[in-house]
Amino acid sequence: MSNRLKLLREKAVRPRRTVPVLLDGDVVQQIEAVEAELDRLDDPKATVADRRLSTKGNAARIAELKAESERLRASAAEDTIYVVLQGLPDTPWLALKKKHPPAADVAATPADRYGVSARFNIDTIRKPLVKACIIGHRESDDAAAELVTTWPSDDYVDWLLDFVSTGQLKELSDAAYDLCERADAVPLPRQRSQTETSASA
Repeated sequence: MSNRLKLLREKAVRPRRTVPVLLDGDVVQQIEAVEAELDRLDDPKATVADRRLSTKGNAARIAELKAESERLRASAAEDTIYVVLQGLPDTPWLALKKKHPPAADVAATPADRYGVSARFNIDTIRKPLVKACIIGHRESDDAAAELVTTWPSDDYVDWLLDFVSTGQLKELSDAAYDLCERADAVPLPRQRSQTETSASA
């Protein structure tokens, strides 16, 4: 085996993804309330003259609301856990799917014969799949942040998966499924604006 292949084998890592999970549901509605009030103070349907008067009369309130929005968003970041998932190898992934056969009332029609519903029970596999794929968490959404593999308690992951909403669990399970099924490759470069900025002009 060449040195290059040895190095590749030593540093090989299966596909990973970090999924943020906000644990404070109150802060979301607080942010939405602040943003709604800011929208009312800057109503796009108002005339230009009315908006100028409104902005003048409410400048202090607008500044206060913007500061509150920033404070709440910082609080939300503090109350968010950044869960790191890693795709499963083929054998355990196949074994997990076999443990969760399709529900009896799911018909394997030609249209869904190779679909998710025809291969395993999407309702019962979600939590076991996510739990099998979780390898740790990060303290922030920074991709360079250290991967932490320890938890506050032995049952923390179970508590987390029981606590999250259906939507949050779906986001986690969708990411886990994608990591197990996709053929990972270097992402294609994104289209960037060709317009020159003032700095580059």
